[in-house]
Amino acid sequence: MTHTTAIMHEPMHELTINLPIKSAEALAKTHEDGLEGATVAALRLWLKIGERHISIAQGYALANGMSVEKAIRKAITALDEKSRQTPDKSLRNIAAERDAEIYRRAKNGVKRKILAADYDLSLIRIHQIVAAGKKADPDNTPEAKARTAAILREWAEAE
Repeated sequence: MTHTTAIMHEPMHELTINLPIKSAEALAKTHEDGLEGATVAALRLWLKIGERHISIAQGYALANGMSVEKAIRKAITALDEKSRQTPDKSLRNIAAERDAEIYRRAKNGVKRKILAADYDLSLIRIHQIVAAGKKADPDNTPEAKARTAAILREWAEAE
């Protein structure tokens, strides 16, 4: 049974739902306001997920022979497992690898504007990464520069 009422100047629609007692009891335990609070929270969540994402879950479920609920649980579990893989360390490694690649490409003559577009970073961030790369580059130390200069002098003298 349903009917519409107006509370606090916003039209409201009352909804009566018949649930098996076991399901209702389990649902009531999930929210501090009991069954009604859990039901309202579940409906709000469903609306916030949005039609597009629900359609994606339905398509995945259909393609993999599972329920939509199982598809959503699987997605959440995968995200949870991914977040448990020491995110700080893995993110640092990813950033370090990206930064090393950016520095290498800049050192090989790729314009910084192109690097910024390729990596979806600001030009300032690209400059910071290249500057840090130069500072950390073992070929950019005074000793390495002296060795390079000595080798070039030897080649010039050999000619």
